[in-house]
Amino acid sequence: MFKKITMIKTQKRPGRYNIYLDGKYAFALNEDVLIQFHLTKGMELDEEAIVQLKQADQVAQAKSRAIDYLSRQLRSEREVRIFLQTFELKATDEQAIIAKLKELNLLNDLNYAQSYVRTQARLSDKGPKYLQQKLLQKGIAPALITQALMEFAPADQIVNGSKLAEKLARRYQKDPFRIQMQKIKRGLYQKGYDNDIIATVIDQLNLTQDDDAEYEHLVAYVGKQQNKLARLAPADRAFKLKQLLYRHGFARDAIDRFFAENNDY
Repeated sequence: MFKKITMIKTQKRPGRYNIYLDGKYAFALNEDVLIQFHLTKGMELDEEAIVQLKQADQVAQAKSRAIDYLSRQLRSEREVRIFLQTFELKATDEQAIIAKLKELNLLNDLNYAQSYVRTQARLSDKGPKYLQQKLLQKGIAPALITQALMEFAPADQIVNGSKLAEKLARRYQKDPFRIQMQKIKRGLYQKGYDNDIIATVIDQLNLTQDDDAEYEHLVAYVGKQQNKLARLAPADRAFKLKQLLYRHGFARDAIDRFFAENNDY
């Protein structure tokens, strides 16, 4: 059964049109669909044509929404595909939208990855291995990630790593020197810096052990252990305390000095 298009009326929403069949409102279409099917007043449509128009409109709306989604910020192809899943499109229609977005240069995983690396290198303290993992999670191909990470030069990694190391050094300044250095290196590694960059950063950090400060930290630590030590037999206290001090990372010289100056243990 055929129905005749009796009116095509512009909506208040730009690019949307109401279609009237046999004098009654039937459905709305995107302007792209209107053009694609050359719809005009007086044209007759059967049920199959109407279904086809509605499906085409669904695809057109999905594409329009995807363009709007990309206009806010760069996205990876995987992010856009996840976004398109809400429209329940056929796989072929989804792929067609992705292809069109690429053709319009709105979707480009290399551009996305390079922009991401430049932004993170400029604004964060993250190293390249961390950025690599984040980009993998966003669906960027390993080859593109390798290319994008070239935007993060080793010299810039050293600058960022040094700022992070200085922050970590201040955070752990009350720890024994050996433990402080371990925590700085671990912090750099966890942020994604490789061993060569870490070694350079540590060398440039130029931290040296302050023996008097180390000893003061040790004395303060012993003071916090008094309740625990008081529960031990006097003969066991010295042995147990030495164990605690070595385990906590204090230098041997500081430990020997403490026992030399404190005959109660």
